[in-house]
Amino acid sequence: MQPQQALECRTHEMLKARMRADLRVYKDAVDALESSSTKGFDKAHKLAEIARIAYEAARDRFNAHVSSHRCEVRYLRYGTVRRSRTIE
Repeated sequence: MQPQQALECRTHEMLKARMRADLRVYKDAVDALESSSTKGFDKAHKLAEIARIAYEAARDRFNAHVSSHRCEVRYLRYGTVRRSRTIE
């Protein structure tokens, strides 16, 4: 894949957004699990487990896409360059 094509990969952005959304849902489910009472613990645990599985599946799809499509090159070659501001 050419660098210009990597910059325009919509699938990369979609999968990354899906992974981040699933991670937020997982985090919320873990927070709910921590604050759940003994009575609601089983339901909160099942929801957290479902959210974990969904996040891991989204992460695996994203990683598989990046490794096969090589669209992650844009972050390696075209990412922002941060330089410290020092006075010489």
